[in-house]
Amino acid sequence: MSYSGSQRRDDRGGRNDPPPSITPVQLEMIISGDGDEAVKMLVDTAQHVGDWLKKMDFSTSQIRNVFGVVREIEQRIESLDSQDRSEVDSQQQTEGQPQPLPNAAYRDLMLLKPKLAYQYGRAGSEGKKNAKDAMGLLQRLLSDSIDLVGRDRDRFTHFVEFFEAILAYHRYYGGKS
Repeated sequence: MSYSGSQRRDDRGGRNDPPPSITPVQLEMIISGDGDEAVKMLVDTAQHVGDWLKKMDFSTSQIRNVFGVVREIEQRIESLDSQDRSEVDSQQQTEGQPQPLPNAAYRDLMLLKPKLAYQYGRAGSEGKKNAKDAMGLLQRLLSDSIDLVGRDRDRFTHFVEFFEAILAYHRYYGGKS
C-alpha cells in the first residue's frame, strides 16, 4: 500500500500536488531501522509529508491532542524506567531481544488508532476537503506505523521521532498552529 491518493486543489485555488508516496518497505525502514539510511529516510519522508500537509492547509491543532497522547506514553515509559529496576529486571530480558513497551503504554498506543480515525472523521466537516485528504494520509501513515511498532520500545522511539519530524517540517513550511 502506498500513501498516495487523489489530487485536489486547495481552497484558495493553489497547488494540485499529489500526496507523498511512501511504500510499506520505506515505512518499515523508518520505524524499525537504526542505520544511517533509515534516519535519512525518516527525515526525507517527514519533510515531504510536512510540506504536503502545509500545502493542503492542514492545521497542527487538528492532531495536537493525538501527539499529546504520544508524549504521555513516552513520559509513562520514562517514569517506569526511573522506578525500581527490580520490576523491569524481573522480565528477564535477554541480550539481543527488543525491550517491550509496558502493557499500559502498549494499550495507549493501540488506542491512538481509533483517535486518529475520529480525527479523520471530523476533518473537513466545514467544507475543507483538503483537510480531510491531509488527515486521511496522516491517519493511514500513523496507524500503519503503530502496527509496525507493536510492543517494541525502540520502534516506539522511532515512531515518536517520525511523528515529531512531520510536525516540525509542517511548521517549518509555514503550517498553521
